[in-house]
Amino acid sequence: MPQLQRTLTYEPYAGARETVGQLTLEGDERVLRARLFDQATGIVLTQVIQSLLLAGLIMWLFNRTVTLHVRKVAWHLAQLTPANLGRRLRLDRRTARRDELSQLEAGVNALQEKLSSYLERSIRPSWTWQRTATGSPSWWRRAPPSCVRRTSGSRT
Repeated sequence: MPQLQRTLTYEPYAGARETVGQLTLEGDERVLRARLFDQATGIVLTQVIQSLLLAGLIMWLFNRTVTLHVRKVAWHLAQLTPANLGRRLRLDRRTARRDELSQLEAGVNALQEKLSSYLERSIRPSWTWQRTATGSPSWWRRAPPSCVRRTSGSRT
C-alpha cells in the first residue's frame, strides 16, 4: 500500500519553529488502478469516436468531390456509341477549377472528337482533308465541297 508521511511545522515568528504533528497519506492501489483504468478507457473511447467521425467525414468529402465524378465519367464512356460521339462529357463542377478531374473531362472530350474524326475519315476515305488556318495537326476539318477531289486512297 503506498504511503506518504510529512511532518507539519508552524513558525509563529522568525526563528521559532514548533512541530504541530505528522501528516500521513495512505492510498489504496485498487482504487488508484480503478481510477486509472476508467480514465484510460475514457481517453481511448474518445479517440476512437473522433477517429471514426474524421474518417467518415473524409470518406464523404472524397465521395462528393472525386468518386461521384469518376462514376459519371465511367457511365458516360459506357454509353458511347458511334451515333452519340458528339455528346460531350460535362461534370457538374465549378468551371474555374483546373485539377485532375478537369483534365480527365477534357481528355475524354478530346478522345471523342478524335475518334469521331477518325471514324468519319474511315467511312469516306476518298475525300481530301485539309489543315485549318492554324496549321495545327490536331485540328482537322473536311475540305469544302468545291475543293473535294477524288484520290486513289492517299490523303494529303
